[in-house]
Amino acid sequence: NRQMIIRGARQEQASGRLLDATFFIYTTTSSGRRVFTERIDAATASLNAGRWRLTDAAGAQTGQRAVRYATLDLPSNLADEEAFQRFARPQSTPFWSLPNQIRRIEDAGFASTAYQLRLQQLLATPLIFGAMSILAAAFSLRLMRLGDLARMTVAAVVLGFAFFFLNQFSSAMGSAEVVPPVIAAWLPPILTALAAFTLLIYTEDG
Repeated sequence: NRQMIIRGARQEQASGRLLDATFFIYTTTSSGRRVFTERIDAATASLNAGRWRLTDAAGAQTGQRAVRYATLDLPSNLADEEAFQRFARPQSTPFWSLPNQIRRIEDAGFASTAYQLRLQQLLATPLIFGAMSILAAAFSLRLMRLGDLARMTVAAVVLGFAFFFLNQFSSAMGSAEVVPPVIAAWLPPILTALAAFTLLIYTEDG
């Protein structure tokens, strides 16, 4: 299984060809580790019918001397319209497009952690809304029965900031790949829901 990282000095607007292109080729081992195996420099590179056509190219594998090619074809799974398309930011990608976007990014050999985190956060949104509704119900019940408006208002603000901080901290840990995206996205709403249920039960019993 080979993956390529492609760099071009510039692109012709009319033909779409890359000029002064460089291809860095990596091979994936059985353990999943990527190993650099070859570099190819070409005067031009054009994508057509599932292959890159390189002209005036020179390639060198690791530990070997360079070999020159008048033309060289490299297989590619990129579609013509996708080759030069930039990936949209996770926050601007529609929910229904995220799974396909994740697949495309991984097929291109890039990390999709930010997109996976965004997908899981959107899936966890209903739980967040439910937890916040339960918190609001618990505070409302206590306000009506026991009064003490000022203290409960301060407590609500503190809990809101605590949830915001926990959510941001967990997102940062997920983006840095310290924790898996699933845990980073679902941990804050689950903890908030548990706290909300605990407070509601305590309020009802009290």
